[in-house]
Amino acid sequence: MVGGVGENRLLKQQIDNQAGIRAAADPLPGPLVDAFWPSDISVDKFKVRPLVAYDWAIMKRINSPIYRQMLEVMQKGDKASEIEAEPEELWDLIFLLTRPCAESDAFFKKGVKEFKEEAKKEIGFKLHTAVVAQLAQACTDQIFTHMTTMLSYAPKPEEGEVKNFTKADPTPATDSAGG
Repeated sequence: MVGGVGENRLLKQQIDNQAGIRAAADPLPGPLVDAFWPSDISVDKFKVRPLVAYDWAIMKRINSPIYRQMLEVMQKGDKASEIEAEPEELWDLIFLLTRPCAESDAFFKKGVKEFKEEAKKEIGFKLHTAVVAQLAQACTDQIFTHMTTMLSYAPKPEEGEVKNFTKADPTPATDSAGG
């Protein structure tokens, strides 16, 4: 080729091919992206955002039923009782997850009482019960998605390991062996 134009084109194509091979070798998240990078859930004019670490801190401080339920399950496992949320507690959760963390934080810095009062004003005083129910479900869905990613990291039993069986009673059932 004249002036090396063909060689430059060939070199560029080889570089592009190598870049394509490297890009194809990197695994992409695919369907896991929904679990590990969940998106907002739209309800009416609201967007319920995914949970972040800060939300758990607030839920603990306001004694959220979600936080209480999590503690109940951690302490009692399958014997945990269901914790019912009061309407005001749902308003707190909806208020928390329907705004950016910085906005929630601004109210929370004023105190728990002030945070709950603002939640009551913005959610309890303004929204129809049907919208509150839909928002509560969306919040629950976001929490479930968040918890699902955490549960997948639980240790798996070793091969052949048996779980949830009690130890046998060492006391024999009879005094003799048939004699």
